[in-house]
Amino acid sequence: MNKQIIILILFVININIFCTNDSSDDKSKKNMQPNFLFYAKDKIIMEKNSLYFTEFDYQNELDLSVFFKNRFYEFNYYINNIFLLDFLPVINSFNSFTAYQMLYNNFSTGVFNNFKIKKILKIYTNVEAGVYVPFSFFTSIYLTPGLEFSGDYYFGFFWSIKGYLPVEYFPELQSSLLTLKSNLIIGYEFFRFYGPKKFKFALTVNDQSEIFIPIPKDINTYENKLKAGTYFTILDTLQPYAYFILNTYGWFGTVYAYNLFTGFNAGINILLKYFLFTLDYSGSIDLYNINNGWVNKIEAVFKFSLYFK
Repeated sequence: MNKQIIILILFVININIFCTNDSSDDKSKKNMQPNFLFYAKDKIIMEKNSLYFTEFDYQNELDLSVFFKNRFYEFNYYINNIFLLDFLPVINSFNSFTAYQMLYNNFSTGVFNNFKIKKILKIYTNVEAGVYVPFSFFTSIYLTPGLEFSGDYYFGFFWSIKGYLPVEYFPELQSSLLTLKSNLIIGYEFFRFYGPKKFKFALTVNDQSEIFIPIPKDINTYENKLKAGTYFTILDTLQPYAYFILNTYGWFGTVYAYNLFTGFNAGINILLKYFLFTLDYSGSIDLYNINNGWVNKIEAVFKFSLYFK
């Protein structure tokens, strides 16, 4: 991680020197100036069915980006680190757990490109590389190329289509995991150019799909998460939301299994200049395993962001 930070600092210094010595007009110089974005995010997640906890962890995320942009193009280089504390070992086996079972760390770095075609279409390309370190399991390295197309229009309609192809390699196991990821979002936001100025609401559908393919081939798994509903934006500060959710999980290969969760998701975002507070609740039940009861999931997020030039 230290090497990546040093590389980033040297990269920024060279760009600043280049911008300072450039004899072009002021507008070109302004476009070449680097912009920075830093954020720190803390998240607590708790999930429990009627029998036991299925997730209970704390995450701390740090991210630093430097980017250059003009009217038609944006280039972004970033470094990111996520540290996770998993409390499930403590809950499930208090007398036998070790501290290593609780610790996880994920460090990644990548480049991001954004091409804007007038006000009609945006094209994003992304390549990310990282190292995932579970302290009590096998370390993995991964590479994630991605591509996204999106549009967001004055009259209210917005959409995006994303595709990612992460490849994860486990050196100690000499095995890999290939993942096919996709995400489709469509929606319409009311009151963009008419009606109240400090109040908007939108109807939206969000569908995420992932297929996990281990190499050498074993049991493939997949999941699809669909949610449809609405969100409100009030005074550019409060954003409550509510969605119907339908999540599908499956295994196929030598073993076939299927889970179908349906329920709802609701929460609120509170934006105060540099700060974001989120409180999120999801409740669902597996229609194929009703005896497991209602699954409750709560997420609490605090995020601090700082943008500077």
